[in-house]
Amino acid sequence: MTLIRLAWGPVSGEPRRAVADALLRELAAGAGISRVCTRCGGDHGAPLIDGGRVRGSASYVRDGRGHVIAAVVAVAPRQGISGFGIDAQAGEPEDPTGVDGVPTLRDWVRIEAAAKADGRLLRAGAARATTRGEGWVAALDGGQPIHGRDLEGPPGVVVSAAWCPT
Repeated sequence: MTLIRLAWGPVSGEPRRAVADALLRELAAGAGISRVCTRCGGDHGAPLIDGGRVRGSASYVRDGRGHVIAAVVAVAPRQGISGFGIDAQAGEPEDPTGVDGVPTLRDWVRIEAAAKADGRLLRAGAARATTRGEGWVAALDGGQPIHGRDLEGPPGVVVSAAWCPT
């Protein structure tokens, strides 16, 4: 996995998914975007991009009061991967999380991205991410290794992408 394209934009008057989908359409050359929840079949969940050439993911950045202030999206080539996910959180990489076993915000963002790529979200149980070279590898309970890389996003936002190799 070498080519991940990232975009972000503010969420103010529009619904957050509308902002994310518009950004994804820009990255995916106008492709249609849909969403189908894997649990309930509703029109929410991970974005699905028509055309089959790229996989997409979205994350929403919240301010200190819990309000969504930005949408962050990414696309990656579909070839060679069975899942793709990103996560983005406001803060500094070394900020503590207060979550048992997850010391820093960077660790949390990596785990969330891996859980999205895996498709189980945080229902997968315990997770950890181990840095290897320029990237990292995560292990979720009972799953295959998930590869990842930290990305440069908006100022003051920690972003990571993860993918499951085929």
